[in-house]
Amino acid sequence: MNQWDILSEFFDVRVKGDKVQGGAMDNILIAWPPIIKCIREHFPKRKGLEALDFGCGVGEFCYKLSKMGFKVTGTDNSAKMIEKAGSYLPKEIMLIKGESDELLTRKKYDLITSIQTLQFIRNIRKTIAHLDKALKPNGLLIFAVFNPQFAINCIKENVLLVNFDSDTHPKEGFFCLGDKIRIPTFIRTASEYERMVTERGYKKVLETYPRFTKKFLKKYPLKVPPDKIAPSKDPEYMILGFVKKVNR
Repeated sequence: MNQWDILSEFFDVRVKGDKVQGGAMDNILIAWPPIIKCIREHFPKRKGLEALDFGCGVGEFCYKLSKMGFKVTGTDNSAKMIEKAGSYLPKEIMLIKGESDELLTRKKYDLITSIQTLQFIRNIRKTIAHLDKALKPNGLLIFAVFNPQFAINCIKENVLLVNFDSDTHPKEGFFCLGDKIRIPTFIRTASEYERMVTERGYKKVLETYPRFTKKFLKKYPLKVPPDKIAPSKDPEYMILGFVKKVNR
């Protein structure tokens, strides 16, 4: 079974009764704001532009992009995530269950976003090549992944990220939530991602590491099943944005 299918409940943050689950609130409240700011700056007018959220999960960011005026497509390799997204998203948001190669026969996009997905892909160069082919000239590619220093902190405390090849310069190990979830994970530096993207003719327009706030941590402590708390002294996210040059 796809382990992301199991996690579809954990990352479903929509209201249930009078409660909101916290599984993805760090994405929404910490990672989203700088991503949205960059998108708005690059696309002052967004109505009708095509956007793809790669690794869309249960579709929360697809919904946000749609509200911003984009025509949105979401893709994920988890059937359960896509099923949950389809159960509440507006019908005009297209959902695709598949990998990055599924994009190559489809439309071209003005914007491609990816939040906490690329670090779980082993053959990252192949995926970036696919995303590049799917993005229009002058399009924006923006993504969030684990900040390497956050990863180092987790590895040293043996929480969330475990069994890595190094606790000082980690490259490969596992994302771990409880006893059942162990997903291969790949930690890459900003310079590694930048080199892979800019060699394809892109210009970097964003590199940021948004910090947790005391208010956020009080309301949404970084609980890791079954009973651990992830370290929060360093930012969880490294967010990078690149614009595809028109003449390459």
